[in-house]
Amino acid sequence: MNALRLLIAAGLIGNLRAPSNTTVPRWEPIQPSVREAIVRALGFDPGFDEQMDYDWRGRPALYVAQRGSSSIAVIDSATGLMCRLLHFSNELPHLDAGTALPRREAQDRAMTFLEMAGWRLGPEWRLVECDLVNHGVTGFSWHLVYHKWHRGVRLSANLRLVMHAGSGMIRSFRLDDDAIQSGLELRLKPDEAVAAVAARAGFRRHSIHTLELAIGYETPEREGRQDLFWEMRQMNLDAQGLRDSEVMWARVNARTGRIVDFGMPSAGFSGSNPALPRVEPAPGSIRRVPASLRGWDTASLRKVRWPRTVFERAGRLRPSVDLRSGGKR
Repeated sequence: MNALRLLIAAGLIGNLRAPSNTTVPRWEPIQPSVREAIVRALGFDPGFDEQMDYDWRGRPALYVAQRGSSSIAVIDSATGLMCRLLHFSNELPHLDAGTALPRREAQDRAMTFLEMAGWRLGPEWRLVECDLVNHGVTGFSWHLVYHKWHRGVRLSANLRLVMHAGSGMIRSFRLDDDAIQSGLELRLKPDEAVAAVAARAGFRRHSIHTLELAIGYETPEREGRQDLFWEMRQMNLDAQGLRDSEVMWARVNARTGRIVDFGMPSAGFSGSNPALPRVEPAPGSIRRVPASLRGWDTASLRKVRWPRTVFERAGRLRPSVDLRSGGKR
């Protein structure tokens, strides 16, 4: 595999990082245990034939690829489970939305895939998106997104899956579930965050369409220090038109008070969040911050016993596997 292919693959797979050391990664023939992990998840052998050591969000892993193809997978070394997949096949695109898999079946197939891959999501995981997306000449696919919550706080964890709308074949899969770092601080109350966003937008009166406390990172790479963020969407009750109708998203660091992400129709978009369609003020919108969000502070957050990650849970449910030798430790 040459350097050009490495660069192309890195661009295709988003936030997958190169190994942290400064030496050039060494490719080796794929181990049987690695191939088995992939076949177990997909139900067939996609033909991956080489691997190298890798770092997956701070966890030892193996980066697996196929010569002459941009398809890749990442296998978590501690559990032997696949946590990333990008699979290009010769399957014809599905061009008719009317004959696409029903939404319920797409969700069921996603759960079946996760079970085959060895992942068990706890009740704290919830499906937040299940959309049939039209990619034009490349056809329709189902896009599913799951997030993880604990006691009303959204954690630094998400699962994203793209599925062929006709056959149900998994085209892309990514599972992130970061352990919660110690030392989280909440200095900014929700009312203060809401007021700061309204002031930046120039709203005199507003309603809160959504408001959430989330654990995450300031950088798009989702690296470094974890922080708490107030994430929200606001409606302008005195809007004169679309340009000043709403804050489609805002994200405020609850430790520093910095508005990290902010998007309005009139101001363009900052940050990496996708543009959301305009939503008219509805009976579900709220004028005041819910009492459940007012109760959080630094002291109460530091007493929380956060749930184990899916990687920690998988490690407790199955023996540790030495992927390099193909056997159990």
